[in-house]
Order: sequence, then structure tokens, then C-alpha cells
Amino acid sequence: MKNLSIRIILIMSILTLVSFTFTGCDELNDPGVHYISAKSDVSELTDATIDMIVDNIVKDMTLSEKVGQMFIVDFATFEQSKKSVKKSRLSKKFIKNMRLYPVGGVIYYSWDVKSKSQVSELNKCLQEQSKYPLFIAVDEEGGRVSRVGANKKLGVKHLPAMSVVGVSGDAAKCKDMYLNLGISLKKLGFNVDFAPVADLSEADDSEIGDRSFGTDETMVSDMVSSAVKGLNRSGMCSTIKHFPGMRSASSDTHIAAANVNTDISELRKRDFKPFISGIKANADFCMISHESVNSITGDTTPATMSSLVIKEILREELGFNGIVITDSMNMMPIVSKYSSEEAAVNAVKSGVDIVLMPEDIEASFDGIIDAVRDKDISESRIDSSVKRIIKCKLLKGIISLDSDIVLDAGADSYHDIGQMENN
Repeated sequence: MKNLSIRIILIMSILTLVSFTFTGCDELNDPGVHYISAKSDVSELTDATIDMIVDNIVKDMTLSEKVGQMFIVDFATFEQSKKSVKKSRLSKKFIKNMRLYPVGGVIYYSWDVKSKSQVSELNKCLQEQSKYPLFIAVDEEGGRVSRVGANKKLGVKHLPAMSVVGVSGDAAKCKDMYLNLGISLKKLGFNVDFAPVADLSEADDSEIGDRSFGTDETMVSDMVSSAVKGLNRSGMCSTIKHFPGMRSASSDTHIAAANVNTDISELRKRDFKPFISGIKANADFCMISHESVNSITGDTTPATMSSLVIKEILREELGFNGIVITDSMNMMPIVSKYSSEEAAVNAVKSGVDIVLMPEDIEASFDGIIDAVRDKDISESRIDSSVKRIIKCKLLKGIISLDSDIVLDAGADSYHDIGQMENN
């Protein structure tokens, strides 16, 4: 009876627009305890309340569900044919795999998009098939990396190469450009853009080249900050990439192992600055490169698997508290040296929150599960990543406050409600 009354209270507090405080109820009265005010918008909740909701959601998740949140896959990973994708259908095989490996998100490529209606319907189907709302991501940088904008049928403006934007020197225009981009992507059902690029450029023919805003760290920092703010204002998740910076990478990590031999003082002076700017602008994601940085780590371990790069530099030194995601794990520096299981486990142990596009989802997923059961990775380590993911989804409205996920998690105990703070 008590749980039922608490659930009713929580539902009323979220759905009504009139603020009030629960008092005078014998079951809930407790000196010194503050109760939640009715809220309709997550932005109106205190940090303590949001954290409490997130904690309760994660407590209700199985280990399999938690590990699943730590993966974003493409359609091919779940054996979804291009023909089915373009017909806005999810194959039986795809749906079965979503049950086996309840991933936290899906990423689109240019061959996955055909029209507005096809993408919108497919994104709707994806969300309907997932217990926990998905990150639906796309690389939409502009220029030569444009999965959606390059297709005129989608109605999303194709942005110029960021080198062109950088030359303009107009940070305000950059912000508006990304704001409008985010609005357009959201209308199609996307909620994550793997942009902007925060790397400095060194040469136009490099892997980054014209994808970067330019060579000057001050100008690039201003542009990255503006782009992040524009995407955030649109409600999209923003991503700064590819940490620790690919300006001086020895080769293209899509096709070969690469190393950055720049010393730490130079990285701090130049390469880190755009990332710091993006962090201060509240970037949601930071994508880690597969390049090695032997001047820092002393070996050729990819940054994706370096706790020094992720935990000590990105988290502790630069102060990034958002979601750390790998670059695609089917790229050559990873698959040429590591099994899918090794790559996923090593990345998580090093501080990664989300593994992007593993070569083998079964081996990667089961590898992390086994590592937890064998106590090679603590479940609390998994929980810390999942809490970041769920919190981001909650703050961005991907998980709504009136969803069963939130309501059920908040109705479990007296103490959960009691800890919600009243503004």
C-alpha cells in the first residue's frame, strides 16, 4: 500500500505543472527529509534529485542491460540488410540481436538513409524495440563527413568543410549553423551528433585535414565551443573528437596504426585547448582516438586503451565528466592487434564508457560480462559508466520523466522519495 501511494505521488509530481510539497502524510512525514516538488521539466530538478533518479534506474537494471548500454552499433552489426533499412523495417534477426545484446545506441551511415519518412520511421521502430531509449547517432560534421546532409532528400543542410568555417572567423555564425543542424537532425529522430572535430589540422591531405577548423588553437577553441553550444541548445548531444588530438598523427587510423610523438607540454599548449573549450561548453561526449601517444605512455598502446590518457589526463587534468566513447572499434589499429573481447575489456578497464562499433558484438559483450563475473572488472566500474549514460539520456529528454523507467525506479522505497530535494 505504501509503495502504491508513493508511485501515485511521484506520477503527480512529474506530470502536473503546479508546484507543491508533500507534507502531513503519516507515511511520508520524517523530520529533516525534503520531498520533491512537482516538476514538468528535468531542468527544474536539483542535481541531487536527478542523481537519485539515475541511481534508482541503474539499480533496477540487470548486468546484461547495464553492459548493453555501453555499446553503440551500426545496422550491419546486427545483420540488418541495407534493403531492410531503406524500407524502414527491422529484420527479425536484428530484433533478436537487440534482445540478446540490449545496446545503448545505434549509429547511421550514409547508405542507411534514403528519405525523411524512411529515417523517421526507422528511428521510431528502433526506439520501440528497446526497453531503454537509445542514443541514435550520426557523424554529421559537414564537408566530406556528412551522412545525412549530403543526401538532399533528407532536408538537412549540408554544412561546408570546417576549414572553411574556420577561415571565416565567425564563431557566432558557427553556433547558429550547428543549432540549425541539431534542430534538423532532431526532427528525424537523431539525438547524438559525433561532432564537432576538436583536432587541430597540420596538412590538408591528412586524416583530419579540412575536417578541422584550422591550425590556430585559439580560433579552433572558439569554434569548437560555439559548435558545442549550438548543438546543446538544439537538444542534441554534442561530441568533441578525437582526443588527445590527431594533428601530428603519423598515419590514418582508419587503415593503419598511428602514433603521436608530440611531447606533453606541446599537447597542453596547443592540442588540448580546443578540447578544454568544448568541455567548458558542456560537451556531452568525448571520442577517443586509436592513435598511440608514446611520448606520454611510453609504448604503442592506443589511446582508447590508455588509463593515463583517459583517467589521468582527460578526466582528472582536463575535468571532463561526460561520456567517454571510443572511435569505431573495427578500425585497423584495433582489429590488427586485439581480439574483440580484448579490445572491449581493455577499453572499459581504461575508463571508456561506450564502445563504438565493435568488430564482433557477441565477443565484446560477453567479454565484459565475463570480466565482471571473474572480478577482473568490478560491477561498480560498470555502474559508473551506465550512470553517466542514463543521466545524459535523462537530461537530454531521451528518457522522459513520465516514462515507466523513471516512475518504476522512483516507487521502490520510502527513502528514494525522501531523498528527492525540494527547491
